[in-house]
Amino acid sequence: MVLRLDLSDDRDLAELLRQVRGRALAAYQDGHVPFEHVVDELRPPRDLSRTPSSR
Repeated sequence: MVLRLDLSDDRDLAELLRQVRGRALAAYQDGHVPFEHVVDELRPPRDLSRTPSSR
């Protein structure tokens, strides 16, 4: 599962783990949506210098 996290602040580890937990739980609620549909809907830009979104 790919999660987008906000690492811009000087958060402590406990706050970062709360953020990860919240995002992961929210993502699991949407687990019935196939990954391919998410990618098709978002149409992320392709950048050959970066690793693509994983499955």
